[in-house]
Amino acid sequence: LYFMFKMSSESIVNDKNYKEKFLDNLKSQEFSNFNEIQKSPDINDDLSSTMSEKIKNEKIGMIVSGISVLFGSCGQIYTKIIQKTYPDDFRTVQFLFLRSFTVFFFAIFHSYIRRESIMHLRDIPEKKWFFLRTNANFFGVACMTCALWYLRATTTIIIQNVHPLFVLIMSYFVLKEKFYLRYMFGIIICFFGALIMILNEAKVKVNNIKTFSETERSIGLFFAFIDLFFISSVKVSNKIMVNKKVPIGTQMFYVSISTMIYSSIYTVFFGGLCFKIGYLLMCLVHGIFFYLGNITQNYALQLCSLSKIILVQYLNVVYIFLLSFIFLG
Repeated sequence: LYFMFKMSSESIVNDKNYKEKFLDNLKSQEFSNFNEIQKSPDINDDLSSTMSEKIKNEKIGMIVSGISVLFGSCGQIYTKIIQKTYPDDFRTVQFLFLRSFTVFFFAIFHSYIRRESIMHLRDIPEKKWFFLRTNANFFGVACMTCALWYLRATTTIIIQNVHPLFVLIMSYFVLKEKFYLRYMFGIIICFFGALIMILNEAKVKVNNIKTFSETERSIGLFFAFIDLFFISSVKVSNKIMVNKKVPIGTQMFYVSISTMIYSSIYTVFFGGLCFKIGYLLMCLVHGIFFYLGNITQNYALQLCSLSKIILVQYLNVVYIFLLSFIFLG
């Protein structure tokens, strides 16, 4: 985190988008009193204040993003705990269906507390990205949950954390954010580290811990890599919604509605409902981690660019290793 804060500060100080670019624009507009403006202490103080505020916001944004990743990690480990507690009853779609009720309730309550009305679909900007953000979330979580059936939690999350590479590329082309070469170096290092751990999956043999066959690992890896596409799409779409001032309550409201619809359609055709009270409560509680993770991530995106925040996602690997050791053995 210290390294990322330092990197963030250096990129702002060296960026010509601030004082130097401001002064260059004044020159290009041929202000007759340019020399007087350049010497004005008020202008220099305002520019210095702007840079300091920008640095402060980006540091806060990274810290909040780290908290968001912690909520997400807790949710992922909690999913594995539910699977281990109710191995014969757990169904991915029913799990998502039950969780969506918690998200639905919190979205309405949160909007009420903040005195923000749920936006009507016709009033939401960038509808194609909003549609992607709303629907990709269901399929992404479904793939991740399926992967957890066939892989260790640590392996699943390590694969999932390759997604910053895709997000960085998308943020450059879609969001027009700056891309620094040092980001790519960090991503490459993390990618090869993740690859080493993934290849080690077949060698894991621990007493009292379930081992997976080659077929099971292949299925788990398939779902985990498909999840990468959905995660990247949700991250970029979420940043676009933040830029367009779409409240997080509105986003979560429609995410819960789409999840309910997809889950209901699946259940009608395939069934698989479980009505054990303990199981139902655990699925509902999971929605709290999901909602808190989205709120904090949304706030972080208001303070910092996606290309910088996405690097914090690698804290997920650290959290998952610690939580898996504590709660999953």
